[in-house]
Amino acid sequence: AIAPGVDDSRPMSFPPPFPPYAMPPPGMPPPRAPMGPPLGVPFPPAPIRPLRPLRPPAPATAAAPVAAKTTAMFVGNISEAVSDALVRELLATCGTVVSWKRAEAAQGKQAAFGFCNYSNPESVLRALRLLNGRRVADRELTVKADAKTREQLEGYVQGKLKALGLPMPANTPVEQVTDEFTDADDDKARPRIDELCGKVAKGSTAAAAVAVLAGSSGSSGSSSSS
Repeated sequence: AIAPGVDDSRPMSFPPPFPPYAMPPPGMPPPRAPMGPPLGVPFPPAPIRPLRPLRPPAPATAAAPVAAKTTAMFVGNISEAVSDALVRELLATCGTVVSWKRAEAAQGKQAAFGFCNYSNPESVLRALRLLNGRRVADRELTVKADAKTREQLEGYVQGKLKALGLPMPANTPVEQVTDEFTDADDDKARPRIDELCGKVAKGSTAAAAVAVLAGSSGSSGSSSSS
């Protein structure tokens, strides 16, 4: 039977569409009900969930202060012929100098000793090796570290050796425990130290010669006046 409302007068090249109430042929699933509301009916609005209050950020906690490692050194037996600037240059050949303070003697003159701080332990060790006992002008420098600095130097060297799997040598001053890298840095510093000490020696010799000439001219003038 032909469904009402279907025009069968035209030649059919394909089967006519089934009306909504017609049943599909056997083997075909029944039409599904349309999803959502009918056409023209808006979807109901989605429920608005209340926003959660933002948790305030945790207050920043101050980092625990790290104890600064001291690199204090005593530099003594400095000749009067050696300027403060030249002592600093000598110390700088061993590493970065954070501070250098030469003590003052009576009448505003510079004393024969002072105190130096380096930026790292390697510089302290190098200064102990290369500058202690070094002759500058007419005196030999005395370079040494205090007990606290020496204790930290020992811990530093022990840590280096432990990382390399090596034991700490017995009966050896900590500054004499070296490796190929520290030896290479020492070799770079020695020429500059020799150069600075040579300048001081030349200046001392020239000053001594001037003093001798001044003394001889004064004695000759006094003898001629007599």
